[in-house]
Amino acid sequence: MKLEKFIFDILESPKKSFLVYFIAFILFVLSIVFISIGFAESNLHTLFSEFGLAKKLKMREVISGNFTDSGEKEYIVMYDFFSKNDAVVAKAVNYVFCFIVRNGKIIKNYEIKDYQSLYFNTKTGVRNLDSMNFDSLGTEFEFGWYGDFNENGRDELCLFQLVQEGFFPIIFEFYEGEFITTLEYRAPLAKIMEVDYKNKKIVLYDSKEKLRLVFKWDLTTNLYHLVE
Repeated sequence: MKLEKFIFDILESPKKSFLVYFIAFILFVLSIVFISIGFAESNLHTLFSEFGLAKKLKMREVISGNFTDSGEKEYIVMYDFFSKNDAVVAKAVNYVFCFIVRNGKIIKNYEIKDYQSLYFNTKTGVRNLDSMNFDSLGTEFEFGWYGDFNENGRDELCLFQLVQEGFFPIIFEFYEGEFITTLEYRAPLAKIMEVDYKNKKIVLYDSKEKLRLVFKWDLTTNLYHLVE
């Protein structure tokens, strides 16, 4: 009886009817927005999965940013060597590309050739990023951070690499038409201990050699140099 009275009151009251229609309209608009976002993400997934070599690979990570300063939408996409139809859980990242996208099409791509890594546990153990929580390096994701740490208008990739030689940081930036390595320190276990955003310094600690190493961004060479 109460439900019938509620429906009757809505139908009889112009104010309530307007409110109902207004709420329905808002919900309709939101549903279209969410569907569009989902469709766009699905299109990107298909786009990056069907690109050249990637047709045989499994896509694992996608991040968006301003990596080349192209003025277009830019994405870093990581792949492993397993077949996309293989149900095996990813064990490595073997290929990394930067895609420039316009109107749903890849108009340019760059391969970041010097990065490969086994998957490492980001939550527990010594090989983790949780103990290196540095917001000034940018946005954290599975393999490190990305952001404009050196404030030159382009996002850097500050990644960690787990390979046979050890676990250590490596930084990439787009320069003169390609992604170059601006900082690399190979060691059995090297961790970022401190970040000095003001002076553009990154402090590493080599656990095996018991060394504290300070790298500073150099505007003239566009590289990080060991200064201490």
